[in-house]
Amino acid sequence: MCSSLSLPSKNNTTNTNKTHTGLETKKRRMCKKLSPGGEYEDMMEFTSVPLPYDPTLQVKGVVPTSPRVFKSAMMPYTLEFVTQQSQKTHRVMFKIGDDVRQDQLILQMITLMDDLMKRVRLDLRLTPYRVMSTGHLEGLVEFVPHATPLRYVGNIRTFLQKHNPSSTHALGISRAAMSNFVKSCAGYAVVTYILGIGDRHLDNILLKENGQLFHIDFGYVFGRDPKWNAPLIRLTKYMVEAMGGPQSRHYHTFLTLAGQAYNILRQNASLILNLLNLMVDANIEGVTANDLLVVKDRFMLDRSDEEAERYLHQLLRSSVRGLDALWADILDLGHAMAN
Repeated sequence: MCSSLSLPSKNNTTNTNKTHTGLETKKRRMCKKLSPGGEYEDMMEFTSVPLPYDPTLQVKGVVPTSPRVFKSAMMPYTLEFVTQQSQKTHRVMFKIGDDVRQDQLILQMITLMDDLMKRVRLDLRLTPYRVMSTGHLEGLVEFVPHATPLRYVGNIRTFLQKHNPSSTHALGISRAAMSNFVKSCAGYAVVTYILGIGDRHLDNILLKENGQLFHIDFGYVFGRDPKWNAPLIRLTKYMVEAMGGPQSRHYHTFLTLAGQAYNILRQNASLILNLLNLMVDANIEGVTANDLLVVKDRFMLDRSDEEAERYLHQLLRSSVRGLDALWADILDLGHAMAN
């Protein structure tokens, strides 16, 4: 998060170098402790145990060279586990100092919404990765492989062309990858709008190599946002350009899918709202009866399906043009400078 748009100073550069050095130092220490003779060398190989957030996945050891430390206030880190079933690896993020229950709740709701849409055969290629709180201010987060934050993707169309080339399609992107991209953009536009997900900068939106876009880090929900006047839906002009532009067939498919998803979830608003209300007494920050009124309002239950769809399309169009788009770009620039 940033509080200003000032250019980085010499002191900021020094702080960045110190942070990088701190991350590398922590990584080296962890690798040493996991290596033969280290404090945690027993973790290199052990009797297989089920992974807490996915009991069907058995793990039997940690790759000693696998620790990765991330630039964040709490410096979360990941470890790579060897799985029993396939001898492949599975990377897990460990967070200490953050209450991950809010993320867990939101991802459970996204999983529910995904299931509700799939029941009527609308699969929007969502990625509801798993999160599990293991104690006060600590928890496990599934690390999604082959995914890159949009900040580092660069040109989205070029990224998709590189990983999914096709000589038979006008945009040079395979049919499957473009379908994944269009569907997932539509799905996350709707679910993040309904749940009021805030702080949607380009580090919190990731793109998988197969074209699936997804959101992470749900610290601001139900209409709360650390940035003033942030757009209600985060759809960038670069996403639309990757589809072929606002006049393209893919973009019109995106609008149609978003409208269908919105109305399917509106039909299930009572279930979603009742489940959220059950969490009001769970003492999770930002989950109160008043906060949930935002979700109820965004379902627009007093409108017809046609009226609700038109309003959603208006929000989507305004998010990529005009003042909303300009302001979102300014907020992204500020976030990038601060980080």
